[in-house]
Formats: sequence, structure tokens, C-alpha cells
Amino acid sequence: MVHVGEWELRIVRSGTNNPFPEVQQQSGAGTTYAVAAPGQEFEVQVIQRATPYSYTSPPFAYLVDVHVDGQSVGYNKIFTRPATSTFQGFLKAGDAQGTAYQGFVFSKPQETEAKQAHNLDFQEGKIKAIITPADLMGAAANQRIVGPAATNESIAKLPEGKKFFMAPSLTTGKGGLKMGSGFSQYCYRPIGPPVVVLELRYETAATLMLRGVLKPDNPAHAAILAQFDETAAEGQDDNEAAGPSRRRAAPAAAAVAVKQEGGGGGGARKRQRRQQQEELIDLTKVTNDNDEVLAAKQANQVLECDLTADDEPAWRAVKKEVHQVL
Repeated sequence: MVHVGEWELRIVRSGTNNPFPEVQQQSGAGTTYAVAAPGQEFEVQVIQRATPYSYTSPPFAYLVDVHVDGQSVGYNKIFTRPATSTFQGFLKAGDAQGTAYQGFVFSKPQETEAKQAHNLDFQEGKIKAIITPADLMGAAANQRIVGPAATNESIAKLPEGKKFFMAPSLTTGKGGLKMGSGFSQYCYRPIGPPVVVLELRYETAATLMLRGVLKPDNPAHAAILAQFDETAAEGQDDNEAAGPSRRRAAPAAAAVAVKQEGGGGGGARKRQRRQQQEELIDLTKVTNDNDEVLAAKQANQVLECDLTADDEPAWRAVKKEVHQVL
């Protein structure tokens, strides 16, 4: 959920009021992400909270337009008082008698060279709500409106040298057909520039983990990772009790007894010699820290690797984060 003043924007699971888990990036612009997976259907909700200044008097109202992946959904909603309004999908067609929508569904995008990304400000993976003051013009013409013909589920090819996980890993496609009530019988027109623009991004848990937005060592983030199949192991591992043996491989197995039988002793001895010659690696052994790691520890810091850099991975020492479970 993102909010500005009395206005809020969120996405919920289709047919429910249950929002998707969200996480806010702690660096940069502090972008808020809804965490989802391909195949999940969703709806967009815009909420105007009641405040002493939120009530309007006719003919004054607000028009709310929603854009998904940079494309208008084909219709708007009218707010004349604080309320919650749900955008069910892309408009297929509608009039005052009834409407038909193609539901929103998260889809896995395909990279195409037909489009080129000059920067990382992708429109895909983004939901935007634009709130504009409006006034009443009169009765609306009873005309049939046809919505957008198709969604664009492809993303631009990344600039050379950019990491693959910097591109959106989800777009919005067309889900099932949904029927709704007819459009308003009244017509409103905008009377000025937008007063609020709300923007919410959505991504997969795996991509957000690669970008460093979701961190498995943060209990709140680990709980989100555990909700998705592709990152469930990360979330479960970090929800376990901490200890020196955490995330280490099991000790080496005990030596296998070789049973020698009459007439087969030669083969058994060869297998035994081959086993003895194999190099055994003890994954439970604690390695000695180098000077850089020791210096970071003495300064109460940890080393982090920035995988988003254009060149080689960049290591840096940062102050340890202390996570508190409330």
C-alpha cells in the first residue's frame, strides 16, 4: 500500500480484500513493492480515507484513473465522498447497462529486442493511480465504450552490461472475464491538474531478494520469502534457530565398510583404494577470516556485495543491522 494524504493505493487478491505482502526498499527512493508470483489474479483498490477536509460538495468530485504497466485500464472511477473503489480488470466493453472486464493476472514477461530500455525506469511492473479534481457536467451520453485491445506482456531488452534481475520479472496480462454494473449516468470533467499521483510496483520474491530489497536475515522479510515456492527454502532456513551449525552442510559420512566375498576381493580392494584416494572436503570446518573480514568485524560491520554494479561485483563494509521482532 502506498498513500499520500487521504488517498491510498493497494492491490488485493482477486475476489477478496486480502492485500499482497509488501516491502519497502530501504535505499534510494524508498520504492514500495507488492510481492507476487506469475498466475495470481489481482484487483486494484483506491481508497479515500475520511478526514475533516475530504468531504466534497456537489458538483465537485474526484476522477481516479488507473494505469497498469503504463497503459490505461480503459475507464475511471468517480469519488464524491470518502470510499473504497475497486478496479477489477481491463475494460472489454461497457455502457450504462453493464460492463465486462478482463481480469488482471500476473504474468512472466518475455524480453524482446523490438524495444530498447535506455534506463531502468520500466513502465512494466508498475501500477499508477492519478487523482484529479472534477465537476459535474450533466447527464452522460448512453454510449458503448470499448476498452484496450490487448496488454503488452513483453519488456524491453536491457542495456548492455545490466544485470538481468534489474528488469521487471512480472507484467500484467488478461485473466478471466468479469461482469460489472453499468457506468455512471452522470458525466464529470477534470478541472485542473492531478492533486495526487500514487505509484506501486510489483515483483517476484526471488527478484527482490537478488536486488537486496528482501533480506533473508530480516525476520519480517523471511516470512514473506516463505510464502512463495521459489524462495520458501530461504524463508524457512532463516526462521530456524540461529546457531554455529546453521546453513552448514552435514558432517562427512562415516567410512563405508567394504564386504569382501570369495572371488570378489580384488574389486572390493580397488573400490576401497579409490575411496581412500578421493579428496575429502569437510564443509563443517570454520575457515580463518582474512584481514578485511577481521577489520570489518572489529568495526561492528559486515561485508556486502553489490551485484547491481555494471562492472565486477563490488564489496563494501556496512554497519550491522539489528532486527527487532515486535
